Amino acid sequence: TIIGTLGDDAEYHISKNMLRMSVVHTDYGVDQDGKKTENNVWVNVHLKGDGGNRRQHLLKGSKIYAYGRLYVSTYLNQRGNSALNITIVATELEIIAFAKSKDADKQTNDYTIEN
Repeated sequence: TIIGTLGDDAEYHISKNMLRMSVVHTDYGVDQDGKKTENNVWVNVHLKGDGGNRRQHLLKGSKIYAYGRLYVSTYLNQRGNSALNITIVATELEIIAFAKSKDADKQTNDYTIEN
């Protein structure tokens, strides 16, 4: 499960019939010295299908809730350090808040996509 913000517009991959999104979740805390900390975790979210007419609302800056199966793997990043690749294959996806738009104000109705 993740609640976070889309880092870019969702992309539909026709060959895999899958909607892909990159989501950032921020954890806030306090270290042992009492200093506030902020840790961003990026998660790939994959949803089977094209998302229907809701895909138009899955834009950079939208807040979502995704629930599904979690997959974690390691890889070597460009600096040669071990890093994590976190992916959720979503069975449920809710839009919590739409991205801010330069166009007319959008409604803040929630949409749920279930597979």
